[in-house]
Amino acid sequence: MQASLSGDEKSLEILFKRYFRPIYGYAASLVGRQDADDVVQETFVRAWRHLSTFDVKRVFKTWLYRIAHNAAIDLLKKKRPTAFSELDRPDEAMSFEESIEDETDPITELLDRKEAAAHLRKALDALPVKQREALTLHYLDELTFAEIGEALGEPIDTVKSRARRALMTLKKLLESA
Repeated sequence: MQASLSGDEKSLEILFKRYFRPIYGYAASLVGRQDADDVVQETFVRAWRHLSTFDVKRVFKTWLYRIAHNAAIDLLKKKRPTAFSELDRPDEAMSFEESIEDETDPITELLDRKEAAAHLRKALDALPVKQREALTLHYLDELTFAEIGEALGEPIDTVKSRARRALMTLKKLLESA
């Protein structure tokens, strides 16, 4: 990050490559795969434009997630909210289901997994956007609650309680399915 701030374009390119997939996954969880590319592009353009305003005392990752959050919210304000998309990454990456290692692959187990993933996607769709966002950032993008709070501009306790409520709701929805 220090090299990027000094004008080293190669360092900036490395940072963007490192965070492209996590930001894409996060954007897709908020706006759907069809609009995730636009959010990611807008995120990196904004980051590049405002790189000089980055406070080196902060964590770059949370700063970038905050920009992605704002870009996604801006897009959602412009158009009607869409449902939570599949848990897929960009086309060249493996989908969520494909990334799960399967040491034994009897067809019944594969069908059960596919059905479970469909139930999970449906249950996630039913969650309020802010709860879904907290779960996605914590469990898929592996951000700490403090990092999520910083990225979303919300107190850590708010993020924790939102994630807890989301898990309880998700559990009920999955049990009823």
